[in-house]
Amino acid sequence: MKLIFNIENNKEKKELLYICTPGEDIQKHFAAEIRKLWPEIRLPSNGLLSFDIKDAAPIIKSKKPLTINGVAVQDRTLKKNDRIIFGALRLNYLAFETVQTETEAGDDMLTRRLPEFKFEWRTHPLKAAALIIPICAACIIAGCLAIPNRISPESHVTELATAKTVNVIKLPDSQAAAASTPAAQPEKVEPDEERLLIITPGASVPYFDLDILFIHAHPDDESLDFGCLLALAEKAGLKTGLLTFTDGNSGLDLYPDRPVTGIYPNHYMEGAELAAIRAVELADAAEALGVDLLIRLGLHNNQYNSIKDERPPEDIIGMWGGEDRLIETMFSIIEKTRPEMIAAPDAPSEAREHFEHEAVGYLVAEIMSRFEIDDYKAPKRYITCIDPRQHHLYPDASTINASLKPTDSDNRLSTLREVQITALQLHKTQNDAVNAGTGFLPKYPAEYYQIQYWHSNQNWDDWISALNN
Repeated sequence: MKLIFNIENNKEKKELLYICTPGEDIQKHFAAEIRKLWPEIRLPSNGLLSFDIKDAAPIIKSKKPLTINGVAVQDRTLKKNDRIIFGALRLNYLAFETVQTETEAGDDMLTRRLPEFKFEWRTHPLKAAALIIPICAACIIAGCLAIPNRISPESHVTELATAKTVNVIKLPDSQAAAASTPAAQPEKVEPDEERLLIITPGASVPYFDLDILFIHAHPDDESLDFGCLLALAEKAGLKTGLLTFTDGNSGLDLYPDRPVTGIYPNHYMEGAELAAIRAVELADAAEALGVDLLIRLGLHNNQYNSIKDERPPEDIIGMWGGEDRLIETMFSIIEKTRPEMIAAPDAPSEAREHFEHEAVGYLVAEIMSRFEIDDYKAPKRYITCIDPRQHHLYPDASTINASLKPTDSDNRLSTLREVQITALQLHKTQNDAVNAGTGFLPKYPAEYYQIQYWHSNQNWDDWISALNN
């Protein structure tokens, strides 16, 4: 059988013709072929992956869920323009026909790029972003969700969820989601090295051991402020989680200076529509940065277009449900994930920040102050991120060399800054990410952090050095 797909990665588009035998598992062959072209690519393992034919139409089958048109499925009859999403990539299914194929003697290759099919290969400036993913890799990404104003909204998490249902979305399992009653105890999830676990607004957070929990206010903050440390942690094999307070529903859409294909409509987006797209972009960026667990609270995002829009952090905290409720929710997340380190924005300080960053920073600082130092549940390290443009306000700031690469890797592997820029470019609706961030960050040699407390036998420099070895 022969299938044709259009693949989009950032602004680069390519076409792929794929020929395979119906019903045969192609996962290992796909991975092997992709790694011949891009040795540094991170590929999720989907287990069984195959195409079949039913009623003269192609069917895609996967042991683990795939995200097709925003819905997690394990098998689907493909229709023209169906979108299969994986990380930075959008695969649009275009056409299908049955063909007779014969493999050459001693050749177990099922894929052929046919001579009559035209390819346009263009080199992307960031090698880590120059990928072609075949038909089936997997990742659950939140679809179009209503933006809640409370910590525990009674909303539809996915089409598998109903009101008042607590969902634990578990990618390592064969099921897309497992429902339980609100009183049920969430089971512990063992991390899968090649999968991103996404907890959508209102869903129960499972027990999931982390090395570092990163906390921030908006989609793209994780890439702007934590990008290098996240990339270094991923390369060192640490388990990382990302807790994002809002989905950016009140931000400004970059339209018309963004794609209008795939998930992106040809009009200016705002409100719930924009938030739904930004949730997808956030998952894409988290995948690029090697995040293992993504938790979205889905709280309301207030507009910030000028100084007149600024509001005191206490107003924002009240709007989000109140300090007591927020701290209770965050305590629960920390207890279930048991991170060794917390990374967050700074509380209100001399540095000028988005007021929702300050609200998040205040909440995290308050939580960390309530832990007893000898409490076994307490994170052992707590740091806050610093905008490099304001690092002069933090004379004792600690740094990460943005040009670092793992010492035992070949020269083709991306630097930490290059991985960060790749993640920023995935936030296609956000000017702060794809234009401002990618413009000013390369001017700085480091990523900056302020150590709030550090209970460890290693100092910061030794710890960073150990991660890079």
